[in-house]
Amino acid sequence: MCEDVGQAILEPRRNRYLGEEVMMPTERDYSETTAREVDLAVRVLIGESYERAKQLLNVHATELVSGAVLLLERETSTPDDFPALIKAA
Repeated sequence: MCEDVGQAILEPRRNRYLGEEVMMPTERDYSETTAREVDLAVRVLIGESYERAKQLLNVHATELVSGAVLLLERETSTPDDFPALIKAA
């Protein structure tokens, strides 16, 4: 959750009377400014998550390479193989 936006439900209002959702456009219960703020907050969260994922991959690169080599050699692995990968790194 982003502190700037908080928790919110942003879903278009739908008319479900006699199939009107197909014929009538949906209404938004929020402004264009709110939609923009939510979009920016989501972009920040995705960017932060991407950077965190890259950091984790870099920190554990040796273990990942060891796991890839193991899979190329054996094609399968068991949970018992993983402690050996971490110790080897």
